[in-house]
Amino acid sequence: MRPSGSPALLEERRKKAIELLGQNLRPVDVAKRLGVDRRSVRRWKSAYIKNGAASLKSRPAPGRTPKLNKSLKAKISRMIEKGPAKFGFKQRGWTYSLIAKVIKNQLGVVYHRNYIGPLLRSMGWNMGRLKTVGQSRLHRVKLSA
Repeated sequence: MRPSGSPALLEERRKKAIELLGQNLRPVDVAKRLGVDRRSVRRWKSAYIKNGAASLKSRPAPGRTPKLNKSLKAKISRMIEKGPAKFGFKQRGWTYSLIAKVIKNQLGVVYHRNYIGPLLRSMGWNMGRLKTVGQSRLHRVKLSA
């Protein structure tokens, strides 16, 4: 399991461990001081001896490649602005299910409706409820940097 903290913070912790080991502290003492497992300290030491400072550098977190890049997200935004009628739906407002269908039909990317909300929020959209009709409406929100 990947430890919590930014990659830069984790890299600094590894560098600090090597620095403390250089002061002739035992790996178990370094581990206590930094709040890590002693085996991690030994692993960092071994990597440092073998490959030098480059072995302490942070690396990108592994993970699945995103299904949608910036240009596809921009296409989704343009599709949302056109409204559901443009895609053959009779409803006046968007629902997560409709958006998922349009993304699948137009872009060939499958998204479950439960993940449409977080996707839209990451793109600056927010789903609001109309109290009178009970129909959803979608509007842009300003994202804070």
